[in-house]
Amino acid sequence: MCLQGSELPNIELTGHKITASDWEKKLRIDTGDDHKELFEAGEKWETQYHKLRKTSSVVKDIKQTLRSAATAYANAIVANSKSSKAHARLGIIMEEISCLEDLMGKEKEKTAEVSSNKEAKDSSKLEEIDAICQIHGVAATAPLSEKLKAIDQEYHTLKAKGDSFKADRVQELYAWKSKEATTTEMISIKASSDETYLGKASRKYEDAVFLEPASFHANYVLGWSYLRQLKYKAAAERFRVCLGAKPLLKHVRYLLGISLSQCGDNFKEEAQKHLKQGVISYQHWISCLKRDGACGSPQMTAEMGFSLYRPEYLMGFLYLADLSSSKEEVKVESPPPAAEEEVRGPVNEKSVVPRLGLAKVLGLNGGDNVTERKDLYNQVIELNSGLHDAYIELGELCRGTMDAVDVYCKFPFSDELTFDDAYIFGEMVQILMKLEQYDDERLERALIGYGTVMGWNCLDSYVKKLEDAFKTKLLRSVYCGVNKKSPEDSDVQQYFKIKLW
Repeated sequence: MCLQGSELPNIELTGHKITASDWEKKLRIDTGDDHKELFEAGEKWETQYHKLRKTSSVVKDIKQTLRSAATAYANAIVANSKSSKAHARLGIIMEEISCLEDLMGKEKEKTAEVSSNKEAKDSSKLEEIDAICQIHGVAATAPLSEKLKAIDQEYHTLKAKGDSFKADRVQELYAWKSKEATTTEMISIKASSDETYLGKASRKYEDAVFLEPASFHANYVLGWSYLRQLKYKAAAERFRVCLGAKPLLKHVRYLLGISLSQCGDNFKEEAQKHLKQGVISYQHWISCLKRDGACGSPQMTAEMGFSLYRPEYLMGFLYLADLSSSKEEVKVESPPPAAEEEVRGPVNEKSVVPRLGLAKVLGLNGGDNVTERKDLYNQVIELNSGLHDAYIELGELCRGTMDAVDVYCKFPFSDELTFDDAYIFGEMVQILMKLEQYDDERLERALIGYGTVMGWNCLDSYVKKLEDAFKTKLLRSVYCGVNKKSPEDSDVQQYFKIKLW
């Protein structure tokens, strides 16, 4: 599970700017409601949407609930532009409209093309497309995706100039050329274009992560969006953040493996490890689905974990299959038979893998086996004190208690912290703060560790609580520890004065 295989990514989206697109502005209506009322209205429309999906087959009515939700969230953003959740939910609604159209169809646009001169017209269109590509520095031999990006860029340029007639023509060329795309290319193109629902969703997900870089939810939906756009390295960075926040979610580990599998040979070993663990969980999920059917509350497509409807999940199986088929068979000669006394000796030495595996399997099966699982995890820790999985899963069995803090504190943290370390520190912080154990000396260490990996801003809610409890000495120490600064630094002293610490 440990994510030390590569350098920790910057969880922030550097260089990103939040700007309202034309489509978003058109959703805005001055209702006079505040942010909370508008956000709750959006949630109600989502609930109505899920009900209609079960009871109605009228696409127009179902889609209208999503449009109403989108309007509510767009206006919630106007009321509070720094609401990461509102940006994310608007993106999720846009993606859901796209999925709905793929599943249930949409109204077909009327076309009046005469087929008698089809070849001549096609040739003319190709010449127009090549000319557009040349303007934007794209060669005639470039991949389809690059050509479509050039056409899309030309469309936006003409729209900005107010030349709607030429812009409409370029839009026709885009629609015609995009028919050549494969399913994977088409999904990537849709997710990259500002003119599609998937493209609109991606922009809002980026806004959400920009506002709240450590958010599991925002990073998860953005990671999926990047995966669709074939931006595998960017997707891997987002899924790393997600796994750092919730390392027990097997489908996130699987998605990280899929992303890394397309990032080159340097990530081959790490990708294989995550994929093997994820595939087992995916197969278990499918078995439970066959046995019990779909259960749980309905979700938007963007928020789903394992799914039968997302072709990207097959990439993991295909990658592992390709690895297996490419391995060369190595012939191993049998050693000469040894004397009986030579083969006698200690066998079945204590090992981590079977104990850890058994503890996880017992967890999948449920039942009253907590004591047995705790014992197995403690055995694993004795055998390998640096294995994150054992501490994290043992801590889960004591979730929310000081016993869990005792477990987490036993982990031998190194100077180079990882996202798995951040998860352990984060759990310690959450428990100690919830139980108001502000004077526990372990709280300072946990806050510094969590903030070092995830950033100072991720501690905002805890800082507010500690300020209310007048724990200024602790706050000063944590601030200096996270930002690697001396308390005697003049800038630090000025900051403390402003904060009244």
